Amino acid sequence: AIAMALRDGMLPAATSTMPAERLLAVAAEEGVLPLLEWRLRGQSLPEALREGLSRGAREAAVQCLYREMELRKVERVLNRDGINALLLKGNALGIWLYQEPYLRVNSDIDLLFESRQSAELAVAAFSELGYMLSFTPAVNNYEMTCRLVVDGSSRCELDLHCRLVNSAAYADVLSFEELWHAATPLPALAGGLKALSPVHALMHACMNRALDMQNGLPDRLKPLSDIHLLLGRLDDLAWDALIELARANNI
Repeated sequence: AIAMALRDGMLPAATSTMPAERLLAVAAEEGVLPLLEWRLRGQSLPEALREGLSRGAREAAVQCLYREMELRKVERVLNRDGINALLLKGNALGIWLYQEPYLRVNSDIDLLFESRQSAELAVAAFSELGYMLSFTPAVNNYEMTCRLVVDGSSRCELDLHCRLVNSAAYADVLSFEELWHAATPLPALAGGLKALSPVHALMHACMNRALDMQNGLPDRLKPLSDIHLLLGRLDDLAWDALIELARANNI
């Protein structure tokens, strides 16, 4: 029912007997509550559902503003130290793919670096902002996590990647140089960070979904919404480029 509402901008008739609390809980669990509020805005809704959606959208907007503030700090440090990085996943998609950044719910900030050495330099640089490395990853682990902890509570998390996907099966698909060359500028930020191009972003989303399937994880509306919107950005030439990239990389 929620997927239909996200697609059509109205709740299907069958939801008239569903408790508002159930719809709100599932939308929150699926990571699409603010997106659902945006799609249903202006519709005649039960009061409890409308208030719950509005409250969730406001909370998401506040969290988005906080992450944006942290992201600007991170970007300034990277620019100062001359470290190239790509902004991945939800934060990047929220900026250039969704109508408003807060509509794409995120729990952390994902950054891709050209090498493990660059990621380690970033770890050292981010320590001045209060971010501390959670653990030292093994050689075959392509992701490091830094957390900002205030008064014993984690306020923000940075996931630093030295490969596009944290899996040996996809470790050598798409080099940083290739991704950086085609990257999408993010004028909403200061100019140092870039995002994946639409073609690369869609390939990344699909590889992440394939990895989830291998790990037995079910479909979720948030990443499926990403794929749905990304598909809408591809013209025939971009679609052909995506297919050619997939074939060239044996995926």
